Amino acid sequence: MLGRLIIIMRGRTSGHDFVEPMILKILKESKVSMSTLAINYRVNETAGKTINLNVIRNHLIFLVENKKIVESRDKETDVTYYK
Repeated sequence: MLGRLIIIMRGRTSGHDFVEPMILKILKESKVSMSTLAINYRVNETAGKTINLNVIRNHLIFLVENKKIVESRDKETDVTYYK
């Protein structure tokens, strides 16, 4: 049961340490800003397994707070994009 316990510490999720470098690589390779869902799709494709969308969001929040990526919001569609 403890193996299934997910602990969130400072915006990171234990057991998913590989997600942050993947996000940074995906955004670096992308020529345009990407939405959370697009990033989630690419991470899942690269990892070969399904990573929960909330895990991706937590990592994106952490990366924005630490100024490793930039967040912008389209006010018309209310979609957040990352670059």
